[in-house]
Amino acid sequence: MTQNSKSRLPRMHFSLVLCFLLSALFGGCADPGAAETSEEGEDSPSAAGAAKVDSIEQAVWGGTEVNRRGIVALRTSAGDCTGILINWYSVLTAGHCVPQIAPGTDGPLDVSVVYRRPAGNLECLSGGAVTARPGEQPKCNTRGQYQVFSFPGRTSGDAARDLAVIVSPRTFAAVSESDYAYIDIESMTSLSRAEFYGYGPNSYQGTGAGILRVGSGPIQGVATGHFNLTAGGARSCRGDSGGPATIPFATTSGRLQVLGLASNGELSESGRCVTEGGTERFVRLSNKLPFIEDAIDRACGQTTLGGRRVRRCF
Repeated sequence: MTQNSKSRLPRMHFSLVLCFLLSALFGGCADPGAAETSEEGEDSPSAAGAAKVDSIEQAVWGGTEVNRRGIVALRTSAGDCTGILINWYSVLTAGHCVPQIAPGTDGPLDVSVVYRRPAGNLECLSGGAVTARPGEQPKCNTRGQYQVFSFPGRTSGDAARDLAVIVSPRTFAAVSESDYAYIDIESMTSLSRAEFYGYGPNSYQGTGAGILRVGSGPIQGVATGHFNLTAGGARSCRGDSGGPATIPFATTSGRLQVLGLASNGELSESGRCVTEGGTERFVRLSNKLPFIEDAIDRACGQTTLGGRRVRRCF
């Protein structure tokens, strides 16, 4: 993302003002000077933004209502987010969605997990019944306890490390193999656009709660740990954090191919959504596979079967 000095000064001034305002709301904002190595070997667009989107209010603004398998609405005591199923018992989301678990550690956490069935009805994977009222993200009246692993080294606004793995002690009964997503591990240099999904807690123009929406944006920068999209008419808002960015659905065989998860971006003046034309940042998953696999393996419990010790992973 290259800008000349004349174009940078007004944007930086606006960013500093917005940063100051958001400090009062979110407890600080990210260092806009952070950088990491891109696939092209140059300094990439910053993994931390002028203003962070910590827990993003209204489903993908301007997006299209869809019904896609494997995308879940999450709620903890810290708030609402979105996530993606990768197998019968594991969900990926943004690390800042589970601030109760410090980066580089793991621990138990009560989480509400709502799944949309292919027929369109909502179901609680965490147990209990779904509450889906206008103005709220869908939630379960019962939260399940899961083991949550937070990626090490994450700091405020750090998109490159903004990842958490939520592992269930048992399989999600409602989930079939066709529900969970693939993690794309190819280079992103050949991709020009990506789709992004989110639930968001608020109704969208009166359509009610529990609405999954999809937007699309051009990829403007790819780094080792994160990538950026330019927000257009459709853009992420509160509650969409942790929602997947994917290869456009029409080019796949019907299963989502996930590139990354929504992390942060440049907020509009309302503080609810990424500003139109601003940068949305996504944690990249292709270089996080060892962490994901290790988290799932470590969550496998030991028990006995026929007098012999075994490991039960689901």
